[in-house]
Amino acid sequence: MSVSSAPVDKPVWNILRLDGGHDILLTAPHLGEFDAVIYDDRASSVFSGLEILPPGKRAFPEVDQVVRDLDLLVRRRAAEAFDLLEHGGILVIRLRARSGLSRQAKSGFDLYPQTETVSFSDWWIPTVPRLRTLCQVPKEIINEAYGSRIQVERPDHFLEPYLMTARYAAILEPLVFADPSAQPATLATNGSGNVIACESDLGRGTVILVPADGDQDVLEKCVRDLLLVRRATTSAWRVPEEVATLERFQENTEKLRAERDQLIVELAEVWNRKTPVMESPEVRRVLDRFRKATEASTSERETLRLLHSMVEIVEDQLGGEAALIATLGVSKATVNAIKRPANEKRWDVRHSTVGEPETLEPGAVAAAIEAGRQIAQGFINSLYGRAGPLRPT
Repeated sequence: MSVSSAPVDKPVWNILRLDGGHDILLTAPHLGEFDAVIYDDRASSVFSGLEILPPGKRAFPEVDQVVRDLDLLVRRRAAEAFDLLEHGGILVIRLRARSGLSRQAKSGFDLYPQTETVSFSDWWIPTVPRLRTLCQVPKEIINEAYGSRIQVERPDHFLEPYLMTARYAAILEPLVFADPSAQPATLATNGSGNVIACESDLGRGTVILVPADGDQDVLEKCVRDLLLVRRATTSAWRVPEEVATLERFQENTEKLRAERDQLIVELAEVWNRKTPVMESPEVRRVLDRFRKATEASTSERETLRLLHSMVEIVEDQLGGEAALIATLGVSKATVNAIKRPANEKRWDVRHSTVGEPETLEPGAVAAAIEAGRQIAQGFINSLYGRAGPLRPT
């Protein structure tokens, strides 16, 4: 039997996206019918108009009913999530701090009303064994936090392309990873070392928590690729071409890991050489002026004054304007993009003018900032080049 050499489309996977722009949790079809589900708490926005009730206040009957309906919805979706994972599906959660609805429940015999809370995440929390164990702990295990500094801990993971585009909106508390025998596998952390992405298997399926905000089309493509390889590697019956392809895939992955390990060593050497340059007084003064010049609160004239001061620092270090141009490889026009508007009396930046100063030319400040960026980067490059060769690796 011959195999056609014509282009072959990738398998069509049945993926459900639950977020603000797609099927909401309330009306989505049965989750167990899909190969993968990508969920964001914003999919529960149908309840967003209801606020948590303050202590001591009794809920209106219609609010009570919404809480009860949400509780039933959560229980139903939880059962469907287990169906999804049972047949080897993938559940991807765009991680946010837990949110939900609360009501004060009080019968005629209660002296004090009790608060009943239903969280929108209660349907997927049980699919991560460690989170299921901790969900009764009187402490939040998922907390709100925002940032974009992401360290990918598994560079060869299929979701790496998405992680590189994302911003996080929540962190998992260290308690989640306190038990080495049950902790999820860490995929990414933030600058403080908090886990913002992880993976946990349940049955034949897997649950992946990822940063909430990133390129959703990239995320879906990553999930499709992961589905294909997972299905191929777990198949009990493989044709020869499939076996050979999987072997090449594994070899490529191992080679990639080795190459990345070497690149990390080389990058560490670069940073060892770069750090003293960045910490030197002259570089710190240059970068401090550039930072202040580009702050949103800095006026245009102050921006030009700071950039001119930055150029003067570089010239003093290198021996004048001609030496700056020759050493940094920038043009005379680049230097003049800062000096000319800064020294024009009619614009009243560094030299006072008589009467009301004229308005700066359109684009002058933007051109000066770009010139300042080139000069600052060139100055760093120049000092780095003098730092000596890298240590042989």
